[in-house]
Amino acid sequence: MDAWDVLKPQPASKGGGVGAPSVRYGHGAVAFGSYMVVTHGYYLEMDDPESPGVHFLDDTWAFDVVSKTWTKWALYSDRAPCGRFHGAVCADGASLFLFGGTDGGFRSNGGTDFHFGKDAQMNDLWRLPLPTTEAQPMRTWQRLTPDAEGDDCPRKREMLGAAAAGGKVWVFGGLGGDDTGTPDGLEALGDLWSFDAGGWRAHEPDGQPRPAARQRPRTPFKIDAACPSL
Repeated sequence: MDAWDVLKPQPASKGGGVGAPSVRYGHGAVAFGSYMVVTHGYYLEMDDPESPGVHFLDDTWAFDVVSKTWTKWALYSDRAPCGRFHGAVCADGASLFLFGGTDGGFRSNGGTDFHFGKDAQMNDLWRLPLPTTEAQPMRTWQRLTPDAEGDDCPRKREMLGAAAAGGKVWVFGGLGGDDTGTPDGLEALGDLWSFDAGGWRAHEPDGQPRPAARQRPRTPFKIDAACPSL
């Protein structure tokens, strides 16, 4: 009979610590060798008077499934994706990619009011090279595309799915917002886009059946515990 094993208990503090990330949801996770890499996300602190309110996270951690230890990756932070949750994360074995998400309007109002619309959502695409040796302590985010409007890129969205395959980054579905900034302005999306060196490209099924619009589509990943650890 299959059963769950607790590989690492939740830290005593919601904010995590030296050896563990904070609690979070709406984060991204990918497999990389014998590691699970976790980045970004969100949590709400109601009990700690020293750190109250919402926390939009921008940190990146790697969990070694062999040694069962967390390591916080040192990142070059002057140019990095801002704190967000419900973005899409995928990897192709050499790089981690992050697309879209929402910060609830934090960039525009500092967290005084939670927004659901376009001013809170994003459609920027970022790349983080995955290390090949532990001698690479610094990882640098590279922005591949900025936040933008127009018909030549996916619209801003959250709760979408993404995959890296065939030398491209693919994004599908999710929730798109309007100018009202309210939950009623959110709509499920069903469009499919790919990104490569030539930029963004929309894909239509040419009359073939297509998936319905949806939020929270998911792509599976597998951790290879037999790969050598870094």
